Amino acid sequence: MLPVLLAVAMLPARAQLLDPVALDTVKIFRSLELALEHPDQVYKLELTRQKYTRFPPEILKFRNLNSLDLSKNKIKFIPPEINRLKCLQELNLSRNKLTQWQIGICELKHLRELNLSRNFIGAIPPQIEQLTELRRLDLWSNELSVFPPELKKLTQLVWMDLRVIMTNKETQDRIRSYVPNARVYFDPPCACNF
Repeated sequence: MLPVLLAVAMLPARAQLLDPVALDTVKIFRSLELALEHPDQVYKLELTRQKYTRFPPEILKFRNLNSLDLSKNKIKFIPPEINRLKCLQELNLSRNKLTQWQIGICELKHLRELNLSRNFIGAIPPQIEQLTELRRLDLWSNELSVFPPELKKLTQLVWMDLRVIMTNKETQDRIRSYVPNARVYFDPPCACNF
């Protein structure tokens, strides 16, 4: 009997995916140091305005992390290992220095809200089609010129912000046709080739 108990004790506990109501009521950790003292209790982590220039790799230790806010930092790159955060439902990377959309983000299958606004991203990758639970996508004020047809796979999307991005009427119409059930916000179309 003892070997069975030891085997069970050695198994890693399963990560916990919270429902939206529970996620709104959990404790918010605002210190990476404090969060590291209680890694299994970290469901929501807000590290805004911390002057990070790189993604803190310690974040990958929080297997229960459902919501991550790294907005208003100076992060230039998101590591592909972000895909280890299997329970992540909300990700805010707005107001950083990102130039590329890390494909690992597209592997976060429970992601419902993604905010990449006010960065320097030039393309939405076709792998976005993997984000089938995505409901809100904020790309406001980026340098986007590539909007792949794989956006059509985002059938749960209800809201997308593409303001402060130069697009012509043809591109705006095409994007709207990709996500007909979503409210898409644009600036007035430009007389450009984007």
